[in-house]
Amino acid sequence: MPRSNLAAVAEAAAAQSGVSGEQTTADAPNAEQVSREEITAAEARGQEAGAAAERERLATILSAEGIAGNAARMSLAMELAGDAPGMSAEKVIGMATKYASADGQADSGMSLADRQADADPLGGAVDPGKGEAKGGIDTGAIYAKHNGAH
Repeated sequence: MPRSNLAAVAEAAAAQSGVSGEQTTADAPNAEQVSREEITAAEARGQEAGAAAERERLATILSAEGIAGNAARMSLAMELAGDAPGMSAEKVIGMATKYASADGQADSGMSLADRQADADPLGGAVDPGKGEAKGGIDTGAIYAKHNGAH
């Protein structure tokens, strides 16, 4: 018969209460002998240990060379760390530095203020003042056709 989680917790509680390694599991208290308070305390210790390990993992990731101070890499690293909690800090750091920009920004060719003020919904695809897109596409004709004017 497989050992229950309750029996495993009971053994862990017994180990903390002084049951030596030479004693067999038959000498350790069984599930009925372990109080609910001992189980709750063991669970709380386990949760705290897990939370501390995760805090250490995140601190390692965010303070790593190539990640710290780089918004794009920090963002990707946090997303990876959250989506894959089993992924090691070293693996997250490696992926974030491999797949995110080293300068921390994507280059659109326009400043944020220019993109916000521009009426071009393509975000800078149109050369300012010319009315035609890079590559010779007449965006005025496209918009006119889209809006029903021929």
